[in-house]
Amino acid sequence: RGNVLLISGQDSITCNSMQINLLTEKGTIDKGTVFIQENNFYISGENIKKTGEFSYSADKGSITSCEGENPDWKITGKNIKVTVEGYGSASHTVLWAKKVPALYSPYLSFPVKVKRQTGLLIPRVTSSDRRGFEYEQPLFIAISKNMDASIYADYMSDRGTKVAGEFRYAIDSASKGSMFLDYLYDSTIGDSTEANKDYSYDSTPDRTNQDRYWFRMKHDQDLTHGYTAKLDLDVVSDADYLQEFQAGFTGYDETNDYFGEAFGRSLDEYDDTTRKNSLIISKNWSTYSFNAQALWYDNVEARQEDTDDTTLQTLPSFEFDGSKQQIATSGVYYNLDSEFRSFYRQDTTDTLVNGQRIDVYPKFYLPTRLGESFFFEPYIGTRGTAWATDNYTDSNGNDDQFMTRAVYDVGAQLSTT
Repeated sequence: RGNVLLISGQDSITCNSMQINLLTEKGTIDKGTVFIQENNFYISGENIKKTGEFSYSADKGSITSCEGENPDWKITGKNIKVTVEGYGSASHTVLWAKKVPALYSPYLSFPVKVKRQTGLLIPRVTSSDRRGFEYEQPLFIAISKNMDASIYADYMSDRGTKVAGEFRYAIDSASKGSMFLDYLYDSTIGDSTEANKDYSYDSTPDRTNQDRYWFRMKHDQDLTHGYTAKLDLDVVSDADYLQEFQAGFTGYDETNDYFGEAFGRSLDEYDDTTRKNSLIISKNWSTYSFNAQALWYDNVEARQEDTDDTTLQTLPSFEFDGSKQQIATSGVYYNLDSEFRSFYRQDTTDTLVNGQRIDVYPKFYLPTRLGESFFFEPYIGTRGTAWATDNYTDSNGNDDQFMTRAVYDVGAQLSTT
């Protein structure tokens, strides 16, 4: 009696008083709350009965997955019965939004699942001029504890059936990935002919392909000796696809939001027809950082129209930077930005143009306090850049294969303390 707390694994019961048989795990809970951690589930009531190891009942109470005395939502009802890893039920239920009753039901049955299970998810039903009637049905597949997948069938009466797959995996706490693939054999062609003018976009070239797809992937990998790798892939069949399928379970908006939340990296804009693909290997020390990167920009319009792709590619690039730090015990500080990049692109004359650039920018500071209120910091830096190219002549007719440039940076900052 009195501020009772029972902890069982990661679950807990808080109440005014409790009578429980520790062998049968049955008992009564007076004015208490049962918290089931794995699915963040709260059962509250004045008289809760623990009817088994994983089952509870209450004459009157509430159910929610939100913390606090005033949750964002809760369901109140009578004759509540809950079995963990099973189902729950209640009669005369009311759904509350904060303190406002929103929906009444004479009876409610709901799952109380801790483990993920394979099964159909709630479908999406819409209608539009471009797609007609649309029914999108997802199927969730629980492969293992660290892997799962989803399969989507998206029927569109005016376009055909788009099928999509999503695969998610976690290797360890720091290594994980997700990949998506959509495919549609489109019954329309988005060209400007009378029969298809409603399916084209003025901002992109006329589409002649009916085989349409979109593959995207992000992967984080923890390497040895403190190195990490990040892989981003984004390949789409045509310039219209992401505009056409911006919404939906596997549409651009949902995918972009998921990648931003799960990986902290978003996709290029939906109407960007040059899609970035990259591999970054990096390591961070207390005052220095290193990044090695390979970039490939997929020019969707050039590939779609089979024209010259003159997109400038970067493969590879290296960056080594040092944050502002003191030189030994002197009063001088410095930071460093440096990089090496190798470029190439296909010229309009079908000539492959290669180039390299080295850029080094050290900067030195001498911070000085002036009296009690001011801080004076003069600095000097020099930035050196060198370029090397082959098979290239600029607009002025210069064909120098090696160029250098140095820029000096001198100044001071005055601030108050």
